[in-house]
Amino acid sequence: MLGHVELFQKLIKSYSIDKITFLISFCTVIGIASFILLNTDFAKIIIGQIYSFVVDYFGSYYLILTIISFIFLIKFIYNKKSSEFFKEKTMTALKGIIAPFTTPFKANGEIDLTLIKPQVDWLIENGVHGLAAGGSTGEGHALSRDEYLSLMTETASSLNGRVPLVAGIIANSTSEVIERGKSVKSLNVEALQITPPSYLFRPDDDAMVRHFSEIHEECQIPILIYNVVPWCYLSPDLLLRIMDEVPGVLGVKQSAGDMKLFADLIRRAKPKNMIFSAVDALLYLSYKLGAPGSIAAILTAAPGPSVKLWDAVIEQDWETAKDLHEKLMPLWDAIGLDNMPSLCKYAQSLQGLESGFARRPTSPATDNQKEKVREALINLNLIK
Repeated sequence: MLGHVELFQKLIKSYSIDKITFLISFCTVIGIASFILLNTDFAKIIIGQIYSFVVDYFGSYYLILTIISFIFLIKFIYNKKSSEFFKEKTMTALKGIIAPFTTPFKANGEIDLTLIKPQVDWLIENGVHGLAAGGSTGEGHALSRDEYLSLMTETASSLNGRVPLVAGIIANSTSEVIERGKSVKSLNVEALQITPPSYLFRPDDDAMVRHFSEIHEECQIPILIYNVVPWCYLSPDLLLRIMDEVPGVLGVKQSAGDMKLFADLIRRAKPKNMIFSAVDALLYLSYKLGAPGSIAAILTAAPGPSVKLWDAVIEQDWETAKDLHEKLMPLWDAIGLDNMPSLCKYAQSLQGLESGFARRPTSPATDNQKEKVREALINLNLIK
């Protein structure tokens, strides 16, 4: 009995059914069952009349079909995998190249909202399958709550549903993540990309599970764990536990360059778990291992070749995929530094996109860094 109660609780969370609707439905079922048990003879008469009506008007074949359909429906609802089915359906739009676009700042540090739509349009024209805002490349760690909401609102408006939007959240408390998550709920974001607490003190495993559980319960938006913080790195065991125990956590954006760790996570994950790659230098191998897509800075710096690499893997054109991988590598070597937001924006500017400045204290691109970015883009035939 307790097992069924727990299953009902998980099912409610998975379907996002509000508690009032569930209680009314539950009480109705209990009421009908109680009436039948307490009024057995009368219930037999009612059931007999229903049986006669169905058989007389539709035939016994339809009665049998109805009973079988009803049994199948009950089995589906109680089946633990039914919640997994709906979780998978929620995320089918998230796959392929999810570009984490840059947040444009003015020289004085203010967000330049006028530059958001041009970048959104540019990325979509280059074929990306989704966008992520407010992550590391987007300097989400440097945004106030009001700035965060302004960025997400303008991005969602600019997208206008053309591709899915992932809302990144980088915050150190459960309550702050919840507030930011709730603030974007009306924008119909596809998922929240949530970074584990990144300050000095690391929560233990149980606390980390509670962190994501409370976020999902309050926000009711699918969650991708952004596994990126070196001193708060979540092991495959913990990630698999969170995805198993918290219905709303649908996957991971895996950012460490350790391919053995990535391969272990892919191998041990359930089919419903979506393990996106954020290992810019190893996207080709990540796709071959089974990653359903990627969310990585290089996708924003060079969206066209990144989409072509994905398409080549899907088409099993390994020669083209390997060639694109090798051509993208120098670009990652050029931008994968401590001032990566500045370097991504410089790469975009060379391709004709005005994307503003990085927010201080992030360092601007040096002349030496700019030259390496330029050479890498020439090698990709993106500029002359």
